[in-house]
Amino acid sequence: MAHDPEVRPFGYEDLKSEYNMTDEQIAKLDRKAQDILGNGIVMIDGALRDEECTPQEKINRSLVFISITMDLIEKNFNEILSELIPKKELN
Repeated sequence: MAHDPEVRPFGYEDLKSEYNMTDEQIAKLDRKAQDILGNGIVMIDGALRDEECTPQEKINRSLVFISITMDLIEKNFNEILSELIPKKELN
């Protein structure tokens, strides 16, 4: 599977080394991402099962929910990173 050159996958060790995150912070990030993903799956499932929509509308709604879910996961990651950055570095 090809990756977008601007999107680099990272894992646990990257979070520890590159972002200086603690195990507790990584667990918090993971829990929140799981909550967001769970809610996203429920929304996507609902869109795909909606009998009042055409197949095209089901797909379009699902894609919107996927986009929203990914944006929320990214926002969560950025919020946790911003908590780690000292305020003097932000100025």
